Amino acid sequence: MLLLVSGVVACTNAKPAEHPATPAEAPGYRSVLAHTDIHGHAIATKPASATIVVVFASWCGPCRRELGMLKQLAVEKPGLRIIGVNAYEDWDDISNQQKLEKFLGAEHPWLTVVRADDKLLSALGGVPKVPSLFLFDHAGAQVRAFRRAERRPPSKAELENALAQVMK
Repeated sequence: MLLLVSGVVACTNAKPAEHPATPAEAPGYRSVLAHTDIHGHAIATKPASATIVVVFASWCGPCRRELGMLKQLAVEKPGLRIIGVNAYEDWDDISNQQKLEKFLGAEHPWLTVVRADDKLLSALGGVPKVPSLFLFDHAGAQVRAFRRAERRPPSKAELENALAQVMK
């Protein structure tokens, strides 16, 4: 498995786009909400105190751990919206739509998921590695980015601290 993950990291290691100069300029939030979910339904745009967008693949071990942590946060933090962006799912035939839906249905039926495309990943500033996580405030401004290309996934305590600043 380690060799497999190393291969995925190498194959998904494109240079990320430049980060926007200010959080208000981040287009990722609008881009995610403009997509439909993997079943063709519109993304609910009801107001939220904060929104987490997590870019993941079902075969990715760190992604699976992060989704488990996000599931706990979704229960603990009313007003928090979490949207999954499924990227690199079809890499090297590791997974497919059927495996993805089985994974989501068994472990994460609570998660709204959109399929990534190049335009969406670019709007998030480029996402060469999964998992990557983006935190947006109630107005849709990006306030934190946890990019796997730059660092390890955040701990639950780190996310709770970031959310405490946003969900006042």
